Parts: sequence; C-alpha cells; structure tokens
Amino acid sequence: MSAARHLRASWKLTSGVLILCVIMHLCNALTFYILASAAHAGLDAATTMIVAVPVILIALLPIALAGWGVREGAAVVGFGLYGVSPETAVTISVAFGLALVIASLPGGFYLWKGKPIQPLAGDAESLA
Repeated sequence: MSAARHLRASWKLTSGVLILCVIMHLCNALTFYILASAAHAGLDAATTMIVAVPVILIALLPIALAGWGVREGAAVVGFGLYGVSPETAVTISVAFGLALVIASLPGGFYLWKGKPIQPLAGDAESLA
C-alpha cells in the first residue's frame, strides 16, 4: 500500500509534505545555481532556478538510472535557451549528479552496514 493514501486523512500532513517538497526543490535549484556560478555560466539566481526545477523534474522520469543522461539532455536544452554552451550545461548537470551521489553515500553505508530491517508487527506475510 502507498504511504500517499494518508495524505487525504490530514490537511496538516498534506501541507507539511508539500512545504517540504517545495523546500527540497528550492535547495536543489540553489545547488544548480552554485554549480552554474562555479562554472561561470553567467546566469542569475532566478534564471538558474527557472531552468533547474524542470530539469530536476524531467530527471525523475523513470527512463534512466537516477536520471543520468536525461538530466544532462534537459540541462543542455534548458540552459541553452539562455545562451549557455552545451559543454557548460553538461558540466553543471554532471556535477549536480556527483553531488547527489556523494550526499547519498552515508545513507548507502548505513543500509549496507546498518541494522537489518525488522518486519512490521502487523505484517503477517513477512512473519510467515
């Protein structure tokens, strides 16, 4: 069963999840801006965020492993609309992907070395 079914039960939960999603996307867009500034793309924060949010959402399409390739293509098109060279756009996107990999390493290490996941108390199928 999906955890999303609980969103209908409480408007507080739903609004909290939506606020956290907006904050997450703004942080991702800010990361794109920092990387674009480091690559001397010559874009301001608003323009970078306007491009970064759709790039991130397109990368969520389940057609590639962790969005690799799709994100780069979307970045080339999106940043290209504002005069950024394809090489710079790919560099920004790959740097963002590598930042995601580095940020995910502690969680991956925990899952690899951490305590095994215990079955839920009421889950009869996992107890059998």
